[in-house]
Amino acid sequence: MPVDLADPGLAVQIGDLAGRLHALARPARGAVDPWYDTVPGPGTWDQLADAARGQGAGWGEAMAGHTGLLCDLADLVTRMAGDRLVTCHRDLHPDNVLVEASGELAVLDWDDAGPACPDRELAGLLMFWHVHDDGTADDAAVQRTLAAYRAGGGPGRLRDEQSFGMYIACRLNFLEAQASVALDPGAAPEHRAHASSEISDTLARLPTPSLISHLTSLATATLG
Repeated sequence: MPVDLADPGLAVQIGDLAGRLHALARPARGAVDPWYDTVPGPGTWDQLADAARGQGAGWGEAMAGHTGLLCDLADLVTRMAGDRLVTCHRDLHPDNVLVEASGELAVLDWDDAGPACPDRELAGLLMFWHVHDDGTADDAAVQRTLAAYRAGGGPGRLRDEQSFGMYIACRLNFLEAQASVALDPGAAPEHRAHASSEISDTLARLPTPSLISHLTSLATATLG
């Protein structure tokens, strides 16, 4: 069954699961897909916002208002070439985890598995599981997850804000991809409408630099 994010024990379970996955991960094979450590150029967002407004798309103004934040986030994304890479799931959000009848967690959808840095997957996990819709973090849950991750043998450590680079890259690349669909006059109307909805939702949920710094501080204090 689906996970219950209100379950106070879930933070420990997901931290332990991620720790064991990383501790037992196979060595990475091949290069890192650019989706996970590169982002669109800084002029992309103004261009997309202008195109959207030119078509009368409602999300054009919202994107225009977020261009500064998008550029600030992009500055935190660096290549993973110099990191210690292992085979990671690379999409450990709550929709990809189920609770078995035994109470154990089961990870689904391994289609995106591939080379990544455990530090960066751990950072993304904190964003996916412990940041509320209003952009604030559940500090106690973050600390429980991090402690369980370390106890489970997880090697990842959030060294600085750049540890969130994979999460940011995925969000920004997804945003650009959805904008391409939403602006395509040849795309089916229902696909354009869905893409527009995804754009609005992604923009509303972008992390702020202050949130990233806060999570980094919590991780440093918990993991060392």
